[in-house]
Amino acid sequence: MLGSIAFEDLPAFHASLDLALAPMFADTFGSGSVHAIASGTPVVGRMVSALPEILAHPAAMAPPEDPDAFAGRVATLLEDERLRAEVLDVQRRHAEANFDVATMRRRYAERLHDLAGRAAREPEE
Repeated sequence: MLGSIAFEDLPAFHASLDLALAPMFADTFGSGSVHAIASGTPVVGRMVSALPEILAHPAAMAPPEDPDAFAGRVATLLEDERLRAEVLDVQRRHAEANFDVATMRRRYAERLHDLAGRAAREPEE
């Protein structure tokens, strides 16, 4: 609806919102949700793919097959400033602990090291 937004303008755009929505039925990672959270905007989404791991708070998640539940979560968070602040606090702390670049780099390195070690120990067929 807004057209293209330059990447460098996304933080200010996200920060201008009361709530970001992730209504998709499939998503590989949900980086848009992480960007919104990092910009200080809570996100409501459907419980698909990686979104439950990103959204962290039950008040921010709805079953994918229930549009009324999704709309209800959105309405509740828009009306309840205290709950919206709580959701953002949980989401932000979770994102900072799990999705910052240094943490992700370290976890990928650990995972690759583990996989390489397993491959070296497995006998060839």
